[in-house]
Amino acid sequence: MTEIKKHSKVFIETYGCQMNVSDSEVVLAILRKENYELCSSIEEADLVLINTCAIRDNAEQRILGRLDVFRLEKKKRPELIVGVLGCMAERLKETLLDNAVVNIVAGPDAYRDLPRLIEAVKVDSKQINTALSHEETYGDISPVRMDRNGVSAFISIMRGCNNVCS
Repeated sequence: MTEIKKHSKVFIETYGCQMNVSDSEVVLAILRKENYELCSSIEEADLVLINTCAIRDNAEQRILGRLDVFRLEKKKRPELIVGVLGCMAERLKETLLDNAVVNIVAGPDAYRDLPRLIEAVKVDSKQINTALSHEETYGDISPVRMDRNGVSAFISIMRGCNNVCS
C-alpha cells in the first residue's frame, strides 16, 4: 500500500518590486515539488516565508513589524517555521538570525536549498544560506502563479537588483 504524503501549507508574503513577486513564484514552484501548497493566512500555515527587499528602509521596518506578528503566532504554535528570504535576508543575516522568531535566512540565490533548510530546522535549529551565485538564474523552473487575477505575469530579464525602484 502506498503511503499518501500529507500536504504542508506555506504562507508567502512579498515586499518590494515585481522581481520579488517573481522570486516568490519561483519559491512556490520549488516548494510544490516538496508537497507544499499555498495558503492564505499565517494561522493555517506550517511554514511562513517573507520575501524581502533591502533598498528602502520603510520596507525593512515593515518586515521587522511583521516578524512581531509571526512571533505571536509562533507562541501559539512553536512548530511553525518562519523564514526570511531575499535581499534583506542576505544583507541583515546576523540580525535576522538573532531574532527569536526566525528559523531560516535564505538569500536570493539559495531558493533551491529551501527544502533542505526546512528539513534541517525540523531536526536541528536555525538555518542559513546567503551564498551569492553568478550562475543561478532559476531558468529551468516554471514559476507558480500566486496572483489569482490571471491578467498579468512576470518574465525575468535580469537577476538581482539595480537599486532603482520605481
